[in-house]
Amino acid sequence: MPRLQVEIKDPDKPILLIVGDKSPLIKSLVKEYGDTFKIAQVSSQKPIDENIYHIDPTNAHLILNLEEKIEYGIVFLEDRMRDFAQSVFAKLEADHAKTIIITSVRDAEQYLDLALTIKKVSSFYFFFLGDLYSEDIEFDRDSEVGRLVEEALFKRTITLTGNDLKPIFPIYEKDAIVGINQVLLGPKSQNKYYYLFYDHPQTYISAIHIIERAEPDLKIVYNDSGVATRFEDITSIESAIEDKIVTKPKYLSAYLEGFEKSIKHFHARGPIKESEKPKIIAVPQKIVAQQKPKINFFNRAFFIACFLFIFVNILAGVSSILLFKDSLTSLKNGQYTKAGQSIGSAKTFFDITSPVSEVAVYLAGVAGFHEITAAYKTLTTTVSLTSIASSDFQTIADLGRGITSDTLSQKIGDAFFLYFKATQLAIETNNQTIKSLITPDISTALNLSSVAPQVLGFDRTKHYLVLFQNNGELRPTGGFIGSVGEATVTSGKIDSFNLQDVYQYDGQLKAHVEPYFIVRRYLQPHLYLRDSNFNPDFQQSASTAALLYDLETNKKVDGVIAVNFDAVNQIINAIGPIKLETYNQTLDESNTFTFLEKTIDNNFFPGSTQKKDVLQALFNKIMLTLEDRNAQIKVARLIPELIKEKNILFAFNEKSVQSAFSSLGFGGEYADHRDTPDDQINDFLGINEANIGVNKANIGVTRETNYEVDFSANKILSKVNHVLDNQSELQYKSYIRFLVPTGSSLTAVKINGQKQNIVAAVTDYQTYEARGFKAPTGLEVDASTVDEHQEFGFIVEVAPHTKQEIEVDYNNGLSIPGGSTVSYSLLLIKQPGTSEFPFNLTLNYGAGFSPKEVENAKLVSGSVVISDKVNTDREFQAQLLKNQ
Repeated sequence: MPRLQVEIKDPDKPILLIVGDKSPLIKSLVKEYGDTFKIAQVSSQKPIDENIYHIDPTNAHLILNLEEKIEYGIVFLEDRMRDFAQSVFAKLEADHAKTIIITSVRDAEQYLDLALTIKKVSSFYFFFLGDLYSEDIEFDRDSEVGRLVEEALFKRTITLTGNDLKPIFPIYEKDAIVGINQVLLGPKSQNKYYYLFYDHPQTYISAIHIIERAEPDLKIVYNDSGVATRFEDITSIESAIEDKIVTKPKYLSAYLEGFEKSIKHFHARGPIKESEKPKIIAVPQKIVAQQKPKINFFNRAFFIACFLFIFVNILAGVSSILLFKDSLTSLKNGQYTKAGQSIGSAKTFFDITSPVSEVAVYLAGVAGFHEITAAYKTLTTTVSLTSIASSDFQTIADLGRGITSDTLSQKIGDAFFLYFKATQLAIETNNQTIKSLITPDISTALNLSSVAPQVLGFDRTKHYLVLFQNNGELRPTGGFIGSVGEATVTSGKIDSFNLQDVYQYDGQLKAHVEPYFIVRRYLQPHLYLRDSNFNPDFQQSASTAALLYDLETNKKVDGVIAVNFDAVNQIINAIGPIKLETYNQTLDESNTFTFLEKTIDNNFFPGSTQKKDVLQALFNKIMLTLEDRNAQIKVARLIPELIKEKNILFAFNEKSVQSAFSSLGFGGEYADHRDTPDDQINDFLGINEANIGVNKANIGVTRETNYEVDFSANKILSKVNHVLDNQSELQYKSYIRFLVPTGSSLTAVKINGQKQNIVAAVTDYQTYEARGFKAPTGLEVDASTVDEHQEFGFIVEVAPHTKQEIEVDYNNGLSIPGGSTVSYSLLLIKQPGTSEFPFNLTLNYGAGFSPKEVENAKLVSGSVVISDKVNTDREFQAQLLKNQ
């Protein structure tokens, strides 16, 4: 059998095997290790360097017969190596070669099974490589990050066209080498998996903001005609990796220069002339000797002065640490004003001590006490971050009074910088206080910074319609619209905010707008602003609301914002209690909802201004409370959670603005943005209720949903069991809709176990408004295709203090893929205005399938069961194998 033999000119050099063709990093690795190792390379093209032993991929399967021992290996996973991968890995394992296996993080999914198997090999490590870039234009001409930096630094203009939320994984060429060195040549580590890219930035827009710090003149242009693409965020990508390999890969940030600092290499590209290098002037030794007597003369005074100086610095340093610790405690407890004062004092003392501290830390490092150097670096970074945050608090406080566009841009840049650095610091130090201050919602909110100037009216004055939805009377987008607000915003300042009873405007409607049939048949013949939110998709309902508002007031708006009473309740809980002197009432979490119900709705009569007066008084008191810095920051941290739970929804006229909100799920849309691979079933379920009983029964109604999917008949059969528990004193009459995949066909509806006689709903007003009309016997079901989904709607009534189980069976419009592996994904759309509810998914796969990959689930006799509580839109996933 043919054998391979590496001809070693220097027998003392260990052998490094590099496998790969495509990665631009390979040339850099060869250059890095050429003098240290004898390099053998498996590649389709012969290396230019004659000292590199070349192995053609067609002969790579013979590598098992290589007589020499391989000490180190670097393997880039590529499609072409599938034919010989087994031989390469077998040789590396047999030689106990310390080996790094590298795949692009963007291709990680197809290699996760391989990544999982390396746990068994003690000398193997797995790297998820990011997007490489270098100031050397010949390094990789296709590098998107490289082009981004080039464009930003030298053209000084970036145009965003909808890709600003794209996940980004930058890694500078030399930092990639440093990271590989750290694992390949460093001590043996218990960590088997590493991310070879920076933990920040996370998105295209966050990278731009970091570049903006290095290039203040950078101009960011937002192309309003662009349509934003919905991207899977980096957290989801990392979660998918971590769930598969059942561990969290380690970042190597502590050893890397980082994204922001790497940009300087683009600025400084090109050789430095000798004439530009600073000259070193040496002091002759004899001069020192001649001056020695004079130096001795001042010895005593010098040491006394040093002693006093060091003593003062020790006192200042201790004071700085104590004040800084106090500021972190205040931040954690929500005492932001006190934290700002402590941070300011701590920074002052720290500045006093820093000259001496830096010298002492340097000497400690020289003496080998590197932990002191690391600790001081952490302290310096933390004090700097908190100082920036403290200086920004006042700007946040002044936002409502208006700020300049430049100040807003600066503060957005600070916010990105603070978040990224604080996250890095929390990881490096494992400081629980800092971790508690960094919530995932902050990262999401930062992604909206690109459109903040437009939303806040820095380009022109903006007019917004605010719909106050009482979710005690549930409607498709949250609740009954009882009041509306008119907000005018200019340069971040709320110029005016007026509240009005919706009936005041509805009384001015002169035109006829045809309502949804359920409104016309059971409520009134015309569509008014108060009932404009009957479309479950908020973008459609918001468009209708803006139209009706224009017809009623002759005013056009730039956007529509819906706010549920639950949001008001939670805001008051965060900043309260709120005392309304006029009504002799103190509001908190326990009584706000009840107070609004009784004061606004129960005492309402035509011509009454009480609804407007109460809400205006409450709004004014909330705004007055928000003058306090603590309250402002508490609400700022709460808002992302309220948006995620759909208690606040947004619709904007400008496409670029709405695209940014929609891509994060903040638009209340019934849309599916998932990828559709050939082997995947993208199932869809939304349950939407509309209280048409003209009461507030919803306050006492809770929900539980059980969804069962059956694959056993080689087709998809779906069954939804939705339980309504009405513990109120009122009858709950609801028009309920089940939103499912297009092409689905209804087979049965059961109410409390009783199969219903299904008849087509009468939706033509000329029929149901005709004299002598009698509703058909049976359950009227409205089955229709709307946009990208099928709807089944009908009316249910739940008596007080009873439960009702609503079961809907249908042939799912989706089909089972033909491949050997089937990935199942269910997107569950949570209705705005509803509270958290239990959800159970049962996937019956029968004898034709076996479970391959299931997370957070139970396997029960041919079924996968996933149970959870839901308060946001959720995706549930499972993988099955077809049995042969």
